Amino acid sequence: MTGLRIFRAGGKAALAACLAGALWTALAAPVLAATEEQLRAAFAAADVNADGVVDVDEYVAYFADAFRRRDADGDGFLVPADFPNPDMARFGEADRDGDGRISLGEAVAERMLVFFDLASDDGVIRLDELLAYEAAR
Repeated sequence: MTGLRIFRAGGKAALAACLAGALWTALAAPVLAATEEQLRAAFAAADVNADGVVDVDEYVAYFADAFRRRDADGDGFLVPADFPNPDMARFGEADRDGDGRISLGEAVAERMLVFFDLASDDGVIRLDELLAYEAAR
């Protein structure tokens, strides 16, 4: 799988790292595996309406918020300097237009493929699906 695996587990980035494996694949290496506790916390944070599933709107909102937090200068783009130890091959894959930066649109487009890999037949992600996905990584 290609994309944006950006955060290391730990500190304030831990919550974002929880869904990192499943909701935000990588540009920085290495990514530490999220614990089940971290995954559960991240899932709860993404499940804004607390209905036990993450739908596409919640998924995109969670990911867009993580993108904005990672965007150090607030210009709406991620550049290699926004990541510790960026994996330039993965960065290049995510940078669809080759301009040396990743827009929110490029990032969200990539993440939608992951959403539908994870989502059950009813179009939502359940906690058990996230845990199974992460365990298989």
